[in-house]
Amino acid sequence: MKIKIPYGDLYQELDINQNNLIGILKAKEIKPVKDEKLAIEKSLDFPIKSKKLEEIVKPNDQIVIVINDKTRPTPSKILIEAISKRLNLSGVPDSNIQIIIATGTHDANTQEEIEMMVGKELLKKFHIENHNCLDQNNLKYIGHTGRMPVFINRKVAEADIKILTGVILPHHAAGFGGSRKSLVPGVASLETLKLHHSFPIRSFDPVVGKIEGNLFHEEATKAARMAN
Repeated sequence: MKIKIPYGDLYQELDINQNNLIGILKAKEIKPVKDEKLAIEKSLDFPIKSKKLEEIVKPNDQIVIVINDKTRPTPSKILIEAISKRLNLSGVPDSNIQIIIATGTHDANTQEEIEMMVGKELLKKFHIENHNCLDQNNLKYIGHTGRMPVFINRKVAEADIKILTGVILPHHAAGFGGSRKSLVPGVASLETLKLHHSFPIRSFDPVVGKIEGNLFHEEATKAARMAN
């Protein structure tokens, strides 16, 4: 029996002995939003437990937008376009906006991959760079959670406004991806990540979909508050 598994933009095909197949589990299908741009605009118009972006930023603010790397199916192009438009309308020039790719310990994205993620126009318009967890000159200590020291990307740490974007998906260690995970592990140092990704911060038990009592989630959340 042949089974096709999604792999990037393609599929991997496996030939399974049907006698060894117990069953096939499929996730419940959720219909996508009809208009991604409209959905993002509505989210910016009605933020949850926060003022609107336009009410937070000032024209002279230095802004860093953190985006997911190539390993996450995130609509970064649409997100950057919507967010930068709001920033511009608030008086923030493009020159005050930088974009950092939250690579964590992943390989750096190539120029071709970045172009695929954000498009040619945004690549020319903004300064976009990969985070490097080994670059000591571009890391800054922002505090200690009680379990780990937190070193993050210096440009992110020193920005007046930090905007974390990402995709919320079930995650084997964090419970769910997105938000605080764009900071730790996204733009953290290897020193921080060695502890964050090790026991006992990383759970011994299955935690997919669980954030309460999940140290992996809680430590990243503490770090995000320190960076705010």
